[in-house]
Amino acid sequence: MTTTPSQGRQTTGTVIRAEFRRHLRNRRTPVALGIAATTAVFSAFGFFMFVGAIDDTLGAAAFALPLGLEIAAGVAGLVLSLYALSTVTGETGDGTVLGALLLVPNRNRLLGARAVVWPVLGAGVLLAISPIVFGLGRVSGLPGPIDIGAYLVGVGVACITLGLIMVLSFLAATALRRGAMTMAVAVGCLLVLPLAVVVLQVAAPDLPQPVLTAFLDALPGVAAMKALSVSGTAVQGWTPVGQGLLVLAAWVVATGLAAIPRFWREGATPE
Repeated sequence: MTTTPSQGRQTTGTVIRAEFRRHLRNRRTPVALGIAATTAVFSAFGFFMFVGAIDDTLGAAAFALPLGLEIAAGVAGLVLSLYALSTVTGETGDGTVLGALLLVPNRNRLLGARAVVWPVLGAGVLLAISPIVFGLGRVSGLPGPIDIGAYLVGVGVACITLGLIMVLSFLAATALRRGAMTMAVAVGCLLVLPLAVVVLQVAAPDLPQPVLTAFLDALPGVAAMKALSVSGTAVQGWTPVGQGLLVLAAWVVATGLAAIPRFWREGATPE
């Protein structure tokens, strides 16, 4: 349960710190962070070894290092978003949220504090693994010079993307509340719908392709992949990255509009 100072001394900062302490004292959180970091690092290293062996162009350090970071960020984001969905829905069902509301009657303050934790955890994992990914790229023997400035820009954009993904995961779980429903929606948005649209684009070319493409681009999983494409800006520019970030931000706003009133009704007695 959330532990905070007495109501008279509560500030947003104290509630945020209490939420961080609660998560870090939960044994599941360090395990999830470790799994996310480990799988992300191994994914990047596997990519470095693969492209370095088969393609000197794709495996050039200036391109492969940022792309490896983006792969690591995507893997970490997937693991952490699933953990956030599971944790937040579980806290709704096990009484954690109701107990927190007794300690923090200000619902806006509590919701904001709970929301802040997840993007910070996500960005923290990325910042922790980014020098490891960089080092692995160097020892992998990738040919060519390295643009450290471009790599750092990629780290910054990936942190923003991961933050949006984590906030979206928290808000979605808060709005939907039930674990099974939340996971079904996540799988549908991340896997089923994108695959279905791609199949339609290939199998039914007579369908309006611009509409299908626009629908595909509006899905949060596809938007995240576009946001994590700084490595391709030399060819395609920054437009896809910007579009991906804007779509993710729009999903955060839309999901927040559903989650906030739902959180305000949490524990309320029907009249």
